[in-house]
Amino acid sequence: MSRRSLAAFALVGLLALPAAAQEVEWIRLNLMVTHASQAPGPIDPPAAELHKQLHKDFRYQSLRVLQLESLRLSMNEIGKLRLPNGRWVRVRPLNRAGSRLLVAVEVEGALATDLRLRNHRKVSIGSHRYKDGTLVITFEPDF
Repeated sequence: MSRRSLAAFALVGLLALPAAAQEVEWIRLNLMVTHASQAPGPIDPPAAELHKQLHKDFRYQSLRVLQLESLRLSMNEIGKLRLPNGRWVRVRPLNRAGSRLLVAVEVEGALATDLRLRNHRKVSIGSHRYKDGTLVITFEPDF
């Protein structure tokens, strides 16, 4: 192989390198599963912020955190979380634009929707009846 063709081959390899070596964009999605119940009890400290949002509009006497999970996902990767009632929550980041993230969310047997989440802002959705109350799932992206 001549020097010229060797140099051209090396140049083509270097030009192709950035496309092959592109870094994957990771999104951390923090999930909190709480149980809002009519049974007397405490408001768990990790749920204090959620309590401030919910207590004016919903009736419950206790708010217990049942699960705290952090999923590290790339775009279009599906993350799963098994709820205390055996059902699944599936999340899939679809698109990030600035400080906003579009996420497909499926709560098995309850909901399938897309959520537009702001970075470091929490969004909560009610889920299934559970024991003497309701499961509430909170989503918070971190990127």
